[in-house]
Amino acid sequence: MAVAVETIKPLAGQSFRLLTWDQGIERVRLHTGAGQSTAVEGSGALWHRHSEMEITCVSQGRGLRLIGNHMDNFNDGDLVVIDRHLPHYWRMDGPSHGYCIQFDPESPLSVWQSGGEIAAVLQPLRQAAQLGLRISGTSALDVKKQLAHLTDLPPLLRFSAFLEILNTLSLAPDCDRQALASEDFHLPEPGDPHERAIAAAVALISAHFHEPLKLSDVLAAVPVSRPTFSRHFKRSTGRSFITFLTEIRIANACRELTSSKKSVTDIAQDSGFNDLSHFNRMFRRQMKCSPLAWRHSKK
Repeated sequence: MAVAVETIKPLAGQSFRLLTWDQGIERVRLHTGAGQSTAVEGSGALWHRHSEMEITCVSQGRGLRLIGNHMDNFNDGDLVVIDRHLPHYWRMDGPSHGYCIQFDPESPLSVWQSGGEIAAVLQPLRQAAQLGLRISGTSALDVKKQLAHLTDLPPLLRFSAFLEILNTLSLAPDCDRQALASEDFHLPEPGDPHERAIAAAVALISAHFHEPLKLSDVLAAVPVSRPTFSRHFKRSTGRSFITFLTEIRIANACRELTSSKKSVTDIAQDSGFNDLSHFNRMFRRQMKCSPLAWRHSKK
């Protein structure tokens, strides 16, 4: 059963956690000092949230990313900043590599609590990250380079580099920023007893979207009634079950259209659509163009 709420234990004497992964986001390494690390279990491959802010950079890899009620494909170099308690999830298509920094901006030792000019510079960054913030362009490239050096730095230089990363993110121009979740997205209630079931449902749907999946299949795997599930699933993801399933299928089709030479018919079937006309109709509704027009626009 997927765990929706992750408890993060900071290392003694460190103001942030530095994590990296080389194959899958569920197998990460926690860096405890210059050149030192230990294997820990990651939650990025689960629909989850935690009480820390997070900076995640997928330096190599592609897949599907969910943050709040925002769903999108991502590729190499994807960089996002997520505020506390905002649910998020990555589904990787194959091996990947990346970095993750987690920190509590409300800790008494946090730079956000230092007051003065440092807090004044950083506060807008946190405000922008409340519903998820994607950073692209030269700002993302700069942060990716800065992250690559963190693992080998001693404590003081590592903290200094961390401040440099925050500064780069804070100064990113509007053209390098994209807000993710919509303003009407509601964060989960603290202690919501249904979070575990929703996390399991998201994992199940994401793993089996290409199959003839029905709501009854999901309900058989989660211990809640249909009305309760429907209410909490939409509150957590911003979508009904059928809309969530359809959007994941269309997102997969978009990746296939741009990364393979398969026919539209084969891509539709691989994405869980047995009826080509239904696939074309759903694709047009979501992407505002035909599958072939989408493929040609990405060449």
